[in-house]
Amino acid sequence: KLEPFSILPFNAVDSLILAEFSYIRLDHMVPGLSWWKAPVKIGDLLKAEHFQSMFQNARDLEKSRRFVYALAASPRFRNTRVHYYASNSDAAMEKQFSACTFFLEDKTAYIAYRGTDSTYVGWKEDFNMAYMSSVPAQQEGVKYLNTVARWIPRSVGLRVGGHSKGGNIAVYSAVQCDLAVQKRIVSVFNHDGPGFKDNIFSSAEFIRLQDRIHTTIPEDAVVGMLLQHHENYRVIKSSAHGIMQHDPFTWNIEQNDFSYSNKLKNSASVRSK
Repeated sequence: KLEPFSILPFNAVDSLILAEFSYIRLDHMVPGLSWWKAPVKIGDLLKAEHFQSMFQNARDLEKSRRFVYALAASPRFRNTRVHYYASNSDAAMEKQFSACTFFLEDKTAYIAYRGTDSTYVGWKEDFNMAYMSSVPAQQEGVKYLNTVARWIPRSVGLRVGGHSKGGNIAVYSAVQCDLAVQKRIVSVFNHDGPGFKDNIFSSAEFIRLQDRIHTTIPEDAVVGMLLQHHENYRVIKSSAHGIMQHDPFTWNIEQNDFSYSNKLKNSASVRSK
């Protein structure tokens, strides 16, 4: 994508791009939860002294590097400012959490939650989602959203999203945040993230928000079919098979949007029942 947001409005592909960027380690490069510090443009993040730390625990080092280079050079994204970087893990609490906020040229802010990284703690927390009403990263996500929203001018629309566990945290945070914050949310994007236990879908908070939730899953979804989904989802064609479709670099794009399929593959449909 090369066109600015004034010509080509924000869509689900933009959301996935920013959600994927949240996997990059931005320690010592982007200000943390400090409202008085200035954000950093994506185009200014390519500094050789940080290369090693930026791609720590990357799922695919070479793809991640090419991805960051492309965004830093892109007229659409290079002036996007990144702020409020948070990253913390706690083995005792079985918590792996990271988020950052992007300020876009269309006068909106995108709050991105990182998905599961390659650490043991991150995967253990994923398993905990199957039987716990909430996990520490979800609770941290709500706190992060409420905090950042207070520092962002009310005239700025809020988008929230993430990939994998980050998508789950995005939905949970948008549902559980303060009502005044929820009213400012333009859209929520869950890219192949697991669902929830049934009780969240009957809540007044979810019902108020559900029309603003956009869920995308690949044809042979595995992670995205875990637990329950009561929101509508769109199915994306992928160049991979099985669990490898969880990698967003395999998702097909056509004319500035995803290439959509009319239905899930049979294997994914079986897993969803």
